[in-house]
Amino acid sequence: MPWYVISPEYNQNKLMRQPEVVTAIVNHRINIASSYSEVQKHVIDTVLPVAKAFNLQVEAFGEKVYEGSSCPMLAGHTAGKIILAEAFNSS
Repeated sequence: MPWYVISPEYNQNKLMRQPEVVTAIVNHRINIASSYSEVQKHVIDTVLPVAKAFNLQVEAFGEKVYEGSSCPMLAGHTAGKIILAEAFNSS
C-alpha cells in the first residue's frame, strides 16, 4: 500500500512505497541453562517496542500479543503486522 506524505519543507506530495511482505529469519543459540520459552519471551520483548513505535500488530507463536492502535491516516487500521513463528516449523 503506498503512503502519501505531504512535505511542509517543499510543499509537495511524495509517494513512499512500502514493501507488502518482509521476511527475516533469526538463528538463535540457546544457552544450556535457558529454555525455548525464555528465548520466545526475549524475542517478543525485543520486537514489541518497535511494533508499538510503528503501530504494528504482533502475533507471536500463534498468539496475539499486541493489537496496535487505530491510525487516523489508515482509516482505523494498524500500519501492518509482525508474525513471529518457528522457522521451517522446527520447534
